[in-house]
Amino acid sequence: MSSSGKKYSKGAALALAGLFGPFGVDKFYVGLPELGLIQILLTITIIGMVITLPWSAITIIGLVLAILFGSGTLLYPGVEWEETTTNDQIIAWIVVGLYVLGLVSTIVSSTFSSMPKQQWYAQQIAESATPMNASPILEPVV
Repeated sequence: MSSSGKKYSKGAALALAGLFGPFGVDKFYVGLPELGLIQILLTITIIGMVITLPWSAITIIGLVLAILFGSGTLLYPGVEWEETTTNDQIIAWIVVGLYVLGLVSTIVSSTFSSMPKQQWYAQQIAESATPMNASPILEPVV
């Protein structure tokens, strides 16, 4: 547990969780090396990714809620936090914006990448290709 009496920035923890979440870097930052080590070991194993990716997402969502709405941070037991600053809020809104952008781009790309369009492109390529042994017929010049 974090017993050093030091206070930690929620914005810095959120930035670390967003960038290196599956590796537990945010846990090391706030003085919880046990949780960080567990997260790293789980991430190294392929099966553990099933656990650490949702764990990271839940951590990020929890920190965003703690910064923007003042809720508690249950995933960081015993950590003393600094008062939320404007920089923390800016980081939280950037993370929210990136999540929304990712969701929108996923929806748009899945909507416009349908099979009939791919088949149409394949047909256009097949029609425009000429056989390798085909040569134009030249008529003799008289």
